[in-house]
Amino acid sequence: MGAWTSYTPSLFGVVLGSGTNIGYYQKIGKTVHYRAKVTLAANSSITGVIYVSPPTTDQNDTSSPIGLATLKNVNGAFYTGWLRQDGAIYIAGDNGVWTGTSATYPFTWETGDIIIVSGTYEAA
Repeated sequence: MGAWTSYTPSLFGVVLGSGTNIGYYQKIGKTVHYRAKVTLAANSSITGVIYVSPPTTDQNDTSSPIGLATLKNVNGAFYTGWLRQDGAIYIAGDNGVWTGTSATYPFTWETGDIIIVSGTYEAA
């Protein structure tokens, strides 16, 4: 089994400020298992669709997501969705349509909110 290696995911749509951003991955052959957690601080903000990069380039299979996403609000609300290959997080809306995150969707972001992604994919 391969050892877990730390990585810092690239973030887009997130101004992290003094928040935290840490990830870990394990590569066995061409299989990559990963997990990452982003915690917002008082000087953090969400500026659009959230992108959290996976640790390595994937096989570019555009037909399926490469991970799951959990968005947790400090007030107790949480939403699950999926991570596209480009790192974009999408959440199922009330109408069943998958929608990208924003400064106010799926909730208004605040200090202590958490973004967690994890998954498995085939490396390029």
